[in-house]
Amino acid sequence: MKRQAEKLVAGGFVLALLVLGGVATGSYLSVQRLIASRQWVEHTYEVLQGLDKIFDGNITVASGRYGYVVSRKETYLADYKAGLERTGQGIREVRRLTSDNPQQQQQLTVLEQVIAKRINLSQQSIALVQKGQSNEARQASFAKENLLLGQEVQRLVNSMKNEERQLLQLRKAATDDSVQQAIRINGSGYLLSFSLLMGVFLLLHLQIRIRQRAEAALQTYAEEIYDLYNQSPCGYHSLDATGTFSRINDTELSWLGYTRDEVLHKLKFSDLATPDSALAFQEHFSKFKQQGWISDIEFELVRKDGTILPVSLSATAIKGSEGDFLMSRSTLFDITDRKRAQTALQQANEQLEARVQERTAALSQVNALLHSELLERKQVEQALLESEKQLRTITNALPVLIAYIDVDQRFRFHNQTYEQWFDCSSTDIQGQHLSQVLGEQAYQSIKPYVKHALSGETATYESLITYKNDEKRWVSATYLPDINQQGAVQGYFALIADINERKLAEQAILNMNEALEIKVEERTTALKQLNDELVNSNRELEQFAYIASHDLQEPLRAVIGYTQLLMQDYQTHFDASAQQYAEYIVDGGKRMQQLIQDLLHYSRVGTRDLVFAPIDSNIVLDQVLSNLQVAIAERQALVTSDPLPTVTVDKLQLTQLLQNLIGNAIKFCRDDAPRVHISARRAEGAEAQKEKGEQREHEGGDSEKPQLETSSHPSEITWLFSIHDNGIGIKPRYLERIFEIFKRLHTRTEFPGTGIGLAVCKKIVDRHGGHIWAESQPGTGTTFYFTIPYHDPTAVGHDRDFAD
Repeated sequence: MKRQAEKLVAGGFVLALLVLGGVATGSYLSVQRLIASRQWVEHTYEVLQGLDKIFDGNITVASGRYGYVVSRKETYLADYKAGLERTGQGIREVRRLTSDNPQQQQQLTVLEQVIAKRINLSQQSIALVQKGQSNEARQASFAKENLLLGQEVQRLVNSMKNEERQLLQLRKAATDDSVQQAIRINGSGYLLSFSLLMGVFLLLHLQIRIRQRAEAALQTYAEEIYDLYNQSPCGYHSLDATGTFSRINDTELSWLGYTRDEVLHKLKFSDLATPDSALAFQEHFSKFKQQGWISDIEFELVRKDGTILPVSLSATAIKGSEGDFLMSRSTLFDITDRKRAQTALQQANEQLEARVQERTAALSQVNALLHSELLERKQVEQALLESEKQLRTITNALPVLIAYIDVDQRFRFHNQTYEQWFDCSSTDIQGQHLSQVLGEQAYQSIKPYVKHALSGETATYESLITYKNDEKRWVSATYLPDINQQGAVQGYFALIADINERKLAEQAILNMNEALEIKVEERTTALKQLNDELVNSNRELEQFAYIASHDLQEPLRAVIGYTQLLMQDYQTHFDASAQQYAEYIVDGGKRMQQLIQDLLHYSRVGTRDLVFAPIDSNIVLDQVLSNLQVAIAERQALVTSDPLPTVTVDKLQLTQLLQNLIGNAIKFCRDDAPRVHISARRAEGAEAQKEKGEQREHEGGDSEKPQLETSSHPSEITWLFSIHDNGIGIKPRYLERIFEIFKRLHTRTEFPGTGIGLAVCKKIVDRHGGHIWAESQPGTGTTFYFTIPYHDPTAVGHDRDFAD
């Protein structure tokens, strides 16, 4: 009865296997057709992307040419060249992708000729501008012809896109047919197999207990392997032939910030890489599928939150029986912090050792249970062989040397990294003594650590080792003793990492730091000397200006006085021309006298010692309005203000600053009664800099123009004052010029003055460590801003500039 049941079970299994084999064959053929259809669909999308790149590049070329012709800015030439490069790249890609489509190749040739003609036309237009021979008529002709060519380019691109979209519809329909056929084949086969398996289910019930024991042991071991895979300190993943993720462990998911559902079978490795790394991956991936392995290739991945994760990737290719690529076994290391990576690697190796020991115990238990039934033993042994293969694949993928050395100092286990390091086969290493594999010189270097490990203690070291091929490498090694239950040492596990690049980088950084310190010291000495010379030069120049302007006062007074006496005493003897010339002399002398007095005042602003103290700005404003009461009454001006703060300043110079700014606001107003408003508020240094930057952007100013202010710390707290008026306004291009000495925007007949008032204002603000600027448009009034740094009110009596 038992033998008959076994025959029925065997016959049922054989028949089920035959049916499943037929289903598998049909499924395989369906999958192959589906993969081919999918590749053609992806090929069509690549062609469409290439056509978009051609069109976008052509648009960039046209906009770059137009921008350069209109503005003459070199930045548009850079866009123009980038468009040329993108257009050429798109043409090359489409040419390669449509090599099997003669119709598309013919249309691409026509498109390439039209684009070449348009580029040649744009180049002629740019060349005329560069030679200064451009005119509106010729450029208009170029623009019109360029537009017609652009429309032709768009028509040709759309025609090629329509052709590809038709191919895409056909290929999608083929893919759907393949899917339906696969479903029918698999459904029929699985239904028949299920019917056969149900027939032998009752006979298999007697063997369930034995199988459950084996499956429980196998499940435990599988969970341990899965746990090792997911909890490893490095990232693991597998990619299919298209570079799409088919497996990924929890560690790599946590690094990237994605969930498994968001990645598996949806994202490619290149989708998570930066543009440069994506290009590098495509180059390495094609070579990897042919070569079968890569080691320690660095990429930059983009996490879900947008941050960059630098990684080192090593991988082994899994191929089918016919040598076709199935998938990769890839290992990722976070190389952001080399030290942290080494620690993580050591922990991973310790966990690996514990898993190996647990696996050995599990294998012994499973083998004892499987002796009762040959069929069950073969199934479990096959599962264990697959698990051991996965474990060996994991160790081979690690870019470190992993080996087991027995008490006789001979290799009993090693990963493929050993073979790659020493360029030898497995037979040249397995069973050989350390000195034979590493070389006598290297063996003598590590011999103390080997003895230490064989004595039962962990040995760790970093050293420069010379191996038998005379190659020197810095390595970081850990020897973990293998102690049995009786306490005897059976050997040790060796974990060795190549740290040669890190050591070279550390030495390079040390050398650079030493050279940098020497340069900094030399530069500091030179700057100190130049600074001392500049201070002395400025002091002498200010003293000379003061003496020169003071000594010129007396001759000017004499010229003006004697000329006026001549006009009074000899008025009857002067004709109209002589009278007019005398008036010119007096007027010119008075203006020269005023210029000298203003120059003297400007010099005193920079040479006078300042006394800083907490000053109520409201009191200073009242004094200024009192000084300007005549001008205010004559022009019927209205001056208003918000409550002003107490600031640490020199009172006399703050009075001069406000008086000059309010006086200018009253003076530079044509018809309407002047309206002036003064306000102040606290602001961070970064906020004040932002307001100045927005004002410059609004005015269309060039970022390369000289800055009017000294730099300040972004977190500095300042008082931001503003004086707004309804005057005639200032053109934006003159907003920097107005602070230069003797720079006037109007004639003396329009508005009196010497052009030194705003220069004095800037010098006062500079000496207080602040900044001054203006915002204006003609006819809308002007707002002057200046900042005063916030200082401790108790720090009074300073006699130095804050700017110093």
